[in-house]
Amino acid sequence: RFRLVLVGPEEGEHGRAGRLEAIRWGIDQRLVLTGLLDGQALSDAYAGLDVLLMPSHEESFGNAAVEALLQGTPVVLSDRVGVADWVLSRSLGKVIPLEVEAWSEALSALLGSRRSEWDADHARETAGLTFLEAEVAGTMLDAYERILASKPMNP
Repeated sequence: RFRLVLVGPEEGEHGRAGRLEAIRWGIDQRLVLTGLLDGQALSDAYAGLDVLLMPSHEESFGNAAVEALLQGTPVVLSDRVGVADWVLSRSLGKVIPLEVEAWSEALSALLGSRRSEWDADHARETAGLTFLEAEVAGTMLDAYERILASKPMNP
């Protein structure tokens, strides 16, 4: 058995579209619309998922994928999500072309797999080493220091 959880505001075209598609596919009784979540509620939502699916047509970065990984949750992303290469290069999830057949096969495999095979600690640690505030701030500070050291200041 599965539940489809859509996190985000229900107003606008995406909330309506999600509800209509669930009805069309006969899974509306399995659909959970959380509305907009933030802070601890959002972290808890990511931690409670078996897998985060992002079959996105266009996602310049992919915050949701990183936030899910920080909670130890596996991710499956389309190849149009900005962090897809990063996720793939670190074996932190699957990256799938945005084709119906590919997603259908991936979902069938996921429904038959066991989460126990997933290394949640590795996901949390790897994502944290790259994306937690202190890490990002340190990387930015190093970059600024290198820039300043390479250019003389004009008086």
